[in-house]
Amino acid sequence: MTQESDAPWLAQRVEHNHDEMLGWDALHYAADGGHADVICLLLKYGALWNAVDSLGYTAADIAWSRNHTACYNVLFQEGVRQSFLLNVIARRADADSKPEGNLQEDHAIRSNEADTEHLTLVSGSQNEVTYSNADFLKNRLTFSQDSHGQWRCLDKDNNMVMAEWENEIMLASAKALCEGQHEGFSVLNVGFGLGIIDEAIQTYRPGRHVIIEPHPDALAFMYQLGWDKRPGVEIFEGTWEEFLMPQNDQDDLRTFFECLPNVLSGPDARFSFFHGLAATNQFFYHVYTRVAELDLRDIGLSTEWTTMPMNVEEVVWEGVKRNEFWGSFMILLFGAGVECQVRLHYNDNDMSGAFGTYLSCRIAWGCGVALGAWASGGISGGHINPAQVLGCAFGTLVVYMLYRESILSFEGGLPHSVSGIRSTASLFFTHPAPSISLTTAYMTEAIATTTLLFLVLAFGDTGNWAIPKGSMPVGLFLTVLAIGSSLGSNTGYALNPARDTGPRLVLYLLGYGNDVWTHDGAYWFFDSALYTLHEPASVTLE
Repeated sequence: MTQESDAPWLAQRVEHNHDEMLGWDALHYAADGGHADVICLLLKYGALWNAVDSLGYTAADIAWSRNHTACYNVLFQEGVRQSFLLNVIARRADADSKPEGNLQEDHAIRSNEADTEHLTLVSGSQNEVTYSNADFLKNRLTFSQDSHGQWRCLDKDNNMVMAEWENEIMLASAKALCEGQHEGFSVLNVGFGLGIIDEAIQTYRPGRHVIIEPHPDALAFMYQLGWDKRPGVEIFEGTWEEFLMPQNDQDDLRTFFECLPNVLSGPDARFSFFHGLAATNQFFYHVYTRVAELDLRDIGLSTEWTTMPMNVEEVVWEGVKRNEFWGSFMILLFGAGVECQVRLHYNDNDMSGAFGTYLSCRIAWGCGVALGAWASGGISGGHINPAQVLGCAFGTLVVYMLYRESILSFEGGLPHSVSGIRSTASLFFTHPAPSISLTTAYMTEAIATTTLLFLVLAFGDTGNWAIPKGSMPVGLFLTVLAIGSSLGSNTGYALNPARDTGPRLVLYLLGYGNDVWTHDGAYWFFDSALYTLHEPASVTLE
């Protein structure tokens, strides 16, 4: 048990006990070991509850992964306490900075005249909001449809602002707001976007549907869709500070909440918002969820959360698979293509290649890997995934069809074969050289693959010399060129199971026979199966 007398020593160690590789501090180690009492002392004497390690994990994330619930709860309560305390301090600082007599804030209020509900905007005329968020308004938005016919909104840098795959969230929000409301109810939505939630709201037939939208491009999109002609719809062209400031932190969201009492029409009114603060980190998300509840309770609102399971996996993975398919296709298109071009026209008499040399083959394979990574990197990360057998198979088929006549001519009318002087199978998949043992063949592949993985990890290591963004394919080109030029003759350096398996599948279907799978004691299969050992080895080296 850690004693209170240990606290000064622990406090001194908080900053110094830091693992440079993991980025762990004393709090991370205490969480890893499940020592809730140590965590309490560290927090009491200055440890940061939200410090992250090299991979972006907090001590609470470590505690959660180890199932140390008590440690997680201590860190969670500390996170809520400090976040809420900072909100209070910021609120007081804001109040102290405002000159006396100038405390008016722009927000919407409700008034009733002759039993008719109106929306009045303080410090502005009807249907006009005076605050302007210059950064947001200057950012050009474009609205277009993707290959599936779904609308999406992109900013000037082609970053996704909104897409129709968010439908489920929007539909759930509209249902929470509108289901069970009296006939002719009023509803206010801030920010039109793609109009997904507004379209859903319309299905509940509101009597009055007010939309506040500041961006000229979004407004043009609204008018293009005819929203200004819909019954009961009122469009307020302009901005509203509390709603339209980018909600990147808890303070912006708190400011948003403070205007709600002036907007909601009565005790039965409903308010819905999408809680996405720190959504990429479970712990921070948990903390800010609790802080949001406390802020809403502070203005008299009870909170009910709805968790929406998102079916985006199919949409996301479709793009990833498509790009990885074409990236893997590039490897065989250029790699097998250059082998056919050079070796089918090789002059055995003077050992010369009419259309290339051994070096040009190595360069083309390197280019295939680099260009495949570049072609798929923007969407999938350019992994040229070893699971993408189909991409490599399709690349093989394309090259075979392009060189079919030359292949048949080279074989001299003999059946397709995997071995022999007229064999063409080695144009597409790897073979151990006749002069080496299978042990040497495996060791060659193991060293080559481990070296490749080690260098890929080194290129991406932020603690190493950082390479410029988008230049990873250059490193891959140099790596594959070096491996092929120095270690290639023993086996053909498969490096990637898909690069070898895809061509075998195609050649088997094209009539090369069972030897495609069984030659050299099925060496290729055992080598591919043991690729999983190469990655831990490369990580250990790194």
